[in-house]
Amino acid sequence: MKSYLESTLNCNVKLQDNHILEKLPLYLKTEYSYVFCEIMGIDCIIAYPKDFKPVRYSKHRAKLEQLTRMKVVILLDRITPYQRKALIEENIPFIVNGSQIYLPFMAVILCEKYESAPLNTEKFTPITQLVFLYTLYNGNNFTAAEIASVLNCTAMSASRAYKALTDSGLFKIRRDCNKKYLITEKSRAELLSAAGPYLINPVERVIYCENKNKPVRLLAAGEQALADKTMITYSTPCYAVSKKTASEITAVDEEYYQTMGGIRIEVWKYDSKLLSCNNVVDDISLILSLQDENDERILTEIEKLRRKYE
Repeated sequence: MKSYLESTLNCNVKLQDNHILEKLPLYLKTEYSYVFCEIMGIDCIIAYPKDFKPVRYSKHRAKLEQLTRMKVVILLDRITPYQRKALIEENIPFIVNGSQIYLPFMAVILCEKYESAPLNTEKFTPITQLVFLYTLYNGNNFTAAEIASVLNCTAMSASRAYKALTDSGLFKIRRDCNKKYLITEKSRAELLSAAGPYLINPVERVIYCENKNKPVRLLAAGEQALADKTMITYSTPCYAVSKKTASEITAVDEEYYQTMGGIRIEVWKYDSKLLSCNNVVDDISLILSLQDENDERILTEIEKLRRKYE
């Protein structure tokens, strides 16, 4: 890495000792190997991950920069087109050893080995995410017509979802007579990691209602669902409903809810019941609905939940 940077940037990279490593939390010490160095007069930490996951790394990088007050650069052996796009969109510095350098804080962007045309990196639509998650949980031995029947969507919607999943590079199509199946060489963990840039928060909006107006057969969501799956506790009941169910609820405004209490209801972009188990929303949708929270307790527990799929 040092010789690659020096020869490419035509500068001297000075390796440094740094005792800051001793002050890092255990999870940051174990997830990465570190090199402390000076590049073109700027103190940097080069972080080499044991298992690179863009969404998780983004949070870790922010913590590293907060603790060290140094520029943090991720070092990778290889990078996929969608990982590269995700990092660049977030302005995250990276080095792919021997092939690419992206250091926006010093206006250095070099790509010596060009990749094939970038894959589609638009966010999934709700129906595409629903198909992806159903496939992730249940396997991919389904035709588009079978998926449409199971997920209560049109054949056209299922077909479009299949196209979006293949355009993303996550799957390929296998044809058997007139039937189309999704196929992939990726493991479940690899699929979930690669899908990270495409996945959306399933929650469209939040409404509130009084306990007496609570609909029947609701799915636990939010902190309540997380408490069901982890060791965290919760204080506010929270449920997920479809748009159709939400339209039938007599809602109250947030001020009334804060004063009088009641139930928090998340209106989801897709029908959470199609993926649920034991009256609780599915794991990955739950993680996506909570990953922007600022509560360290929640972030710690959803990270534990995420590791079930590694």
